[in-house]
Amino acid sequence: MTHAYYVNSIISGFSASSCTWTTGPATDTRLYVVDGRLDKRYVLSSVASTANVVIDFGTSTSVKSFAVLNSNISEASGTPTLLVESDDNAGFSSPTTRKAATTLNLVAPNNKDHALVFTAAAERYWRLTWTWTGSFALKVGEIVAATTVTTLGRTSIFGSGESEEYKNSRVEMANGDVRSHFISGPIPSRSLNFDALSAADREELFIMHRATRGGALPILWIDDVVESTSAGTAASQRCIYGRTQPTLGWTQDDFAIYGVSGIEIRGMTREMGA
Repeated sequence: MTHAYYVNSIISGFSASSCTWTTGPATDTRLYVVDGRLDKRYVLSSVASTANVVIDFGTSTSVKSFAVLNSNISEASGTPTLLVESDDNAGFSSPTTRKAATTLNLVAPNNKDHALVFTAAAERYWRLTWTWTGSFALKVGEIVAATTVTTLGRTSIFGSGESEEYKNSRVEMANGDVRSHFISGPIPSRSLNFDALSAADREELFIMHRATRGGALPILWIDDVVESTSAGTAASQRCIYGRTQPTLGWTQDDFAIYGVSGIEIRGMTREMGA
C-alpha cells in the first residue's frame, strides 16, 4: 500500500466552454465540476449506455490523475466503467488510452468518489467516458486533475480509521421525546496515525500539511495509489476530497525517531439530502 495526495487541481477555475459534454445543458452549471465544491452537481440528460466529457486544457498539458467526485454512477444499471483518453485534436481522431476502462467501485461509502492515476502524459485534449447499461442521467459534483501526485514513503499505522458524520436537525420536546430530521450525510473522514518516522518521513507529512495551508485548500487523498495504464482496482480508486485539521505537531520519541500527531481529513460536504 502507498498513500498519495495532491492539493491543487490543474482544472480548477476552468471556463464552462473548456468542458464539452456529449449530453447535458450548455449552461454555466458546467462550472459546477471545476468549482472546488461537491455540493453542486452538473446534471446530464438521460441517455443510453454512455456519456463523456472532453476537457480542453488550451495547450499540451501533462496529466497524471483524474478524480471524479460526488457522482451518482452507483445508481446506474449494469457494471459502470470510466475510461480516460487523450488526443491532440478535439475530434479525437486517434485517441490514446491513458487509463483503461475501469470498473467503478460501487460499494458505500466509496461509491461516489473515484480516483484514477496513470503514467503522466502531455496532450491538449482529455476525454473521460462513462458506460453503463440502459438509460441513465449522470450527475457529477467535481472533477479534479493533477500533473503530479505526491506519494508518501511511509503508510499509516494501527489506530488509523474512518468515520461518517450525519447532519440532522434535533429538537428535544418538553416531554423528553426527541424529533430529528435528516439534512445531509454521510460526511466521511479519515483519521491517520504515523509513528517511528525518520526526519525525512516526518517532513513529508508537514510538506503535505503546509500545501493545504492547514486545511484552507482541499486535498485529494488516495489511500493506495497505483500508477498504471491498466484498469484500476476497487482499492486503488479509494479517495477522499476534503480538508486537513489546522494544526499538526511532532514529538521526538527517541534518537532520530519521530511521532506525528494524528492527521484528520474531513470530507467536503455534499448537497442537501446526500
